[in-house]
Amino acid sequence: MKLKPFELEELIMECWQVTSDIKVVYEEQLDAPKPMTEDELANILIGMEYMYQRKFERLFREYEKVCNHGGIFLDEDDVQAVKDKEY
Repeated sequence: MKLKPFELEELIMECWQVTSDIKVVYEEQLDAPKPMTEDELANILIGMEYMYQRKFERLFREYEKVCNHGGIFLDEDDVQAVKDKEY
């Protein structure tokens, strides 16, 4: 089992990839010998929108797991001990 901080970090870094993907699109449009057609550009952008919607949903699900767990640096025994403790 991976540690929660690393799972969350991997998903955050995966979402940052959007900046590199945008760069590829504008470089291809501006610098390629043959620019993309409007349809090609639209298809790429629609695909990126869908893909990043899914990536951000995955990230948010992992974030919710961390919040429900009680913190990223606590192991299951520590979380249960805090939950069982009465104040």
